[in-house]
Amino acid sequence: MGGRLPSRFGSMLPRNLSHLFLADNYQIKGSIPADMGDLKNLMLVEMNLSSNQLNGTTIPASICAFQNLRLLNLSNNALTGEIPPCIYRPSQDTQLAGPVG
Repeated sequence: MGGRLPSRFGSMLPRNLSHLFLADNYQIKGSIPADMGDLKNLMLVEMNLSSNQLNGTTIPASICAFQNLRLLNLSNNALTGEIPPCIYRPSQDTQLAGPVG
């Protein structure tokens, strides 16, 4: 896969998807779509978008809608800014892989 993530990317994913692995290809460019987490019922447990060409000043808080998310890996991209506080949920053992900057 290459290019930009479509603006409605989250709504294109099947509801029973548990692992999204689009890492290590250096082909995905641009920012993470703000509506990434539009599907709140998605069963996503792991999202790995590491080692691409993602950039932008924010990680969209909509990702917090993935209530089952346990691993979020955005390392080795050109993302800057703060990580939304809702992403780290200590009661659910959420893991953040880094460095993100």
